[in-house]
Amino acid sequence: MGRDVVDVLISDRRNEHEITLVVECYCKVAHDLEDLYNRTNVILINEGAERMVQVHREDGDECAYPYIEVGPQTALALGLQDQSRYLIDYNSLLNAITLTRITLSSGEAVLGTDRKRGREPRITLGPALIATLGMGGHTNSRLTVSKNGVKLKAKLVIPENQFSDELLLSPHLIRKLRLSEGKQVPLSYHQRTKTLYMGKFTASSPGMPGNDELRPDASSRAPASAIRTAKPRKSSAGGVRKPFKTASSLAKPASTTVTGFGFGLVDRSISIVKAALAYWLRQKGSR
Repeated sequence: MGRDVVDVLISDRRNEHEITLVVECYCKVAHDLEDLYNRTNVILINEGAERMVQVHREDGDECAYPYIEVGPQTALALGLQDQSRYLIDYNSLLNAITLTRITLSSGEAVLGTDRKRGREPRITLGPALIATLGMGGHTNSRLTVSKNGVKLKAKLVIPENQFSDELLLSPHLIRKLRLSEGKQVPLSYHQRTKTLYMGKFTASSPGMPGNDELRPDASSRAPASAIRTAKPRKSSAGGVRKPFKTASSLAKPASTTVTGFGFGLVDRSISIVKAALAYWLRQKGSR
């Protein structure tokens, strides 16, 4: 059992029956997936679609962020997007991995000033910081930067040093966004809107995505019309049998139902004991 966050990469090196998992990288280590052993056969689930694959564990070769690598056919069958971030939920009892798209990733960095071109809107992000923020799929040379509802376009500069986690803004951007040099700045990048949010925020902060966008990506869940649910089957006696359970339905956390049932059973047991005790006391008092 384990849950952690990884990036999904699509590669021609992988066939449709295998995926590669790398958990140890220099920006993050996905400790909760250590129990997902090499050559484990699992059901990979996303948006209600399933595919049986074998997991191949590999060592991180100076990778920035933990990732799984899948082949194009598997990605197409499951609706996975290249260089996107997902929550992995591994259920060892069912040998199932459930993926949930995450669009908002956070980090922080000390703000510095880029004095090369004072008036040009310019932002420098180190590769390590880009990996932490889930910006690997951002291919545009310009980036939307936002703070307290103010949105500005800036030229994105990425240093060659892959271990760099620097954050530099031109003086023009620092003034417009009302930031202070040398201060630790919270950062959040939204993969869908391609926007970098700066400063502390809540779901109600000006210019922030709605509540649904702050949770795991709602678009990663299949619409109700697309989910194939088995219809109840009539038995020969005229009754109705329960539909078969699929791996995706079984892969939901067991605590959701087991915990509720357990507390309900305890409450009913206590009520029965209390009623029996009250009855016994009444009978004893009447004698």
